[in-house]
Amino acid sequence: ISFDHTKSLGDTIEKIAFEKAGILKENTPLVLGKLPPNAEKVIVRVAQEKHIPVLISEKDFRVENVKIDANGTSFDYISDDLKLEKVTVNLLGKHQSANAAVAITAFKIFMRNTNREFDEKKVRSALNQIDWVGRMQIISHHPTVIVDGAHNEEGINSLKENLLEIFPKKKIYFVFAILRDKNLESIIRDICAVSYKVYISKNHSQRAAEIEEQLEIVKKYHSNYEVINDVVEATRTAISQAGDNDIVLVAGSLYTISEVLKVKDSIKN
Repeated sequence: ISFDHTKSLGDTIEKIAFEKAGILKENTPLVLGKLPPNAEKVIVRVAQEKHIPVLISEKDFRVENVKIDANGTSFDYISDDLKLEKVTVNLLGKHQSANAAVAITAFKIFMRNTNREFDEKKVRSALNQIDWVGRMQIISHHPTVIVDGAHNEEGINSLKENLLEIFPKKKIYFVFAILRDKNLESIIRDICAVSYKVYISKNHSQRAAEIEEQLEIVKKYHSNYEVINDVVEATRTAISQAGDNDIVLVAGSLYTISEVLKVKDSIKN
């Protein structure tokens, strides 16, 4: 839970958390991942009012020994009644271990409440066959081309941290186009911090930020940039300029990555 869609959800973490809590159902268990303390407090209060049992990350379950590389993420899952060592998930990023832990916990509760057996082998197999489009998704190699749906401050910051850990010392050619209702300054600053070169573009959304307003911010934080209006053309240009061992990353909006994913099979042509 972070500041996103504030026009619909509210302008404070507490308001956003309360709106998100609207999904809770009477007497239906709730599994909470790691949240800001003020958000967790709001959601737990709503859960208590609806007589909902709550399991909270780091209190009722946790992950340890998290390791990430270009092939995925591994970790140990630990709760009061279950320990799974060296679980692997075919998703990139340290945060995916926390996401997987929430999924394992929810699935464990579901199986117990429906009188079914929790099959560890099937769970391990399923976590290695996840098809999650647009989440640090590698779509091509030599150079490595990655698309990621990160589009707000929290998402871009997580992306930045994962890039630095998974691909240390790699040159990153960053193609981005952001929506104008986001915190452009913070997002672009973080993008520039990890980039060898940035490509400023504009997606086809009616909410897309103009090239000029993105460029004005880029100039504060980076000197190696290029303006290419079309997202797909910007990606092709980045690929042509990157070396085989470099990274081409497309992010900033789900609209942005969708335009690249539509032509991913021909993106190098």
